[in-house]
Amino acid sequence: MAATPISRSWSSPVCDLDLSVTLISPNEQFLDPGKSVSEVFEGRDKADPFLSFAETAEKALLKTVTDNLCAGDTSGNPVSVDLTFIRLELMSSKPEIDRLRRELSEMKGSYADVTVDRARRAVRATIVWNPRRMLRDQLAVEGWKFDEDLPLLPLSRNEFNELRKRIYEPSFDEKGNMQPALILRVPGGDGDMQVVKQRVGGSYPNDMFGLIIAGRKNRPFSASGDSFAIAIKRLIRSSGQGYSAMTEAAIHRAFRYEKQPSLNSVQDVTDPSLHNLYKKGSWSAGIRGC
Repeated sequence: MAATPISRSWSSPVCDLDLSVTLISPNEQFLDPGKSVSEVFEGRDKADPFLSFAETAEKALLKTVTDNLCAGDTSGNPVSVDLTFIRLELMSSKPEIDRLRRELSEMKGSYADVTVDRARRAVRATIVWNPRRMLRDQLAVEGWKFDEDLPLLPLSRNEFNELRKRIYEPSFDEKGNMQPALILRVPGGDGDMQVVKQRVGGSYPNDMFGLIIAGRKNRPFSASGDSFAIAIKRLIRSSGQGYSAMTEAAIHRAFRYEKQPSLNSVQDVTDPSLHNLYKKGSWSAGIRGC
């Protein structure tokens, strides 16, 4: 697991910030230190959605720090900001998940965990990029319910592949040739999903079923893994605005309320504009279920 600290200064017209940035990413090699999130990823794919998210989140955090800790201060002392990004994948192997468990178990909230020490003029923030959270938020705005919505570990890649194999049932055409088919139909109501789960068996997470349905919607009659890769790319692309907005909301909440409950899910907010940002991408439209 790569943890790369990057130290630099950040100036505003109001005051200076001493900023230290660390990136934790289980699927990355160690990265060369740089002066900004952009420089850490210099030479990499500029279309990488994490890069855009990290830049937006970093900017939102620094502006919020400036607005709250710099205004009216005449000491001239910089504000210390210790920022950590945790970059997750939608699915990971068991060893990767186990390595992340400690960092995520200490998180207060799913998007950003921010501690503000006004007396010492210091801020510690952990910001998480979590496609599984995007998946659950997308399904939540369509009415899916989850028993728990704490900070989430990635889905198990092995478990997903196992579920996918169990869902596909062979069928035969008029010539007797075996054809791949799904026992899972895009459900028309809660009862349909419950029937499917009973037929499949096992104790798979509900959001894993949501991903299976989305994959089939992208390529209805294909058992190819490509349909799921397409579904995941679309999920991340369509979740960008909503997930960034939820992250900014978590940052603002930390500065506004000392004991305000953490944001674990889009279900924790009543602002319809945040829900609509997820719906805007239409990724989860028609994916009804549990």
